[in-house]
Amino acid sequence: MKVLAFAGLRKVGKTRLSNELIAMANDMGISVRKVSFASSLKQMYCQNYNVPPEELEDVIQKEVHRASLEAFSEWVKKESGDQEVLIKDMWEGIGYEENIIIDDLRRIEELASVKAQGGIPYKVEADLAVRMSRGYSYDPKVDESPYEKELGTLSSDTFFHLGGGAIYNNKTIFDIQPRLRELILEVYA
Repeated sequence: MKVLAFAGLRKVGKTRLSNELIAMANDMGISVRKVSFASSLKQMYCQNYNVPPEELEDVIQKEVHRASLEAFSEWVKKESGDQEVLIKDMWEGIGYEENIIIDDLRRIEELASVKAQGGIPYKVEADLAVRMSRGYSYDPKVDESPYEKELGTLSSDTFFHLGGGAIYNNKTIFDIQPRLRELILEVYA
């Protein structure tokens, strides 16, 4: 299994870069699948609160539910008696020979699980003005939570020391494609 994981603050482009990386890898004949630590959580949330799943995939609607998802995550962990239940759920669905990109690395325990699987963590960064142009606006309930701050505020140097690196996503997807191509070759080829 080869694993790349993207961490970063909201609206830096983690999911967009993951989707582009997958498309580029496929064009290069390399199969990569996107997985998320929050996948099983989102599924349970939609069932419990009668929310259409596509609402959590929409970039605007997802923000409406973000604080509730975080609270629900804490409830699920407490009810299960296992702080890593969602992490375990994600890894259980991955085959040993798969190439994986994780687009939602947010917590220390998630980072530890990525490293335990031999994964490579990358921090995705973008200037505040760029994030705002992508729809970011400050929300204290979300932006001050551990889900946003725990890894999102770590320095790029930390990710380099962990064997990964940083991607500065301030421009268009076309500008970042050469860096994504390098990552594909470095991690998956």
